[in-house]
Amino acid sequence: MQRATDRTEQLQARSAAVDELMASGALESVGPKGTDEVRIELERITADRDVEDELKRLKAKLPAAPETDDEPGTGTRRAESGGEPST
Repeated sequence: MQRATDRTEQLQARSAAVDELMASGALESVGPKGTDEVRIELERITADRDVEDELKRLKAKLPAAPETDDEPGTGTRRAESGGEPST
């Protein structure tokens, strides 16, 4: 019984110390460490996934790009001085 009483007094003293630290601003909250950081990271990941899903949806709506015969370097070049096509 004495051990239970000692433990109760110890926990009450600890609680009072935590209350004092919270009142002074040394502790912002009591709870699992990093809860806010985890929540923020989860929100960021969710937002990133939503953006990726929306991008896929929009790309699926786009018509296929038409194929062209134009290849770089096959067009006609004009001479720098006269504006006529070079040969």
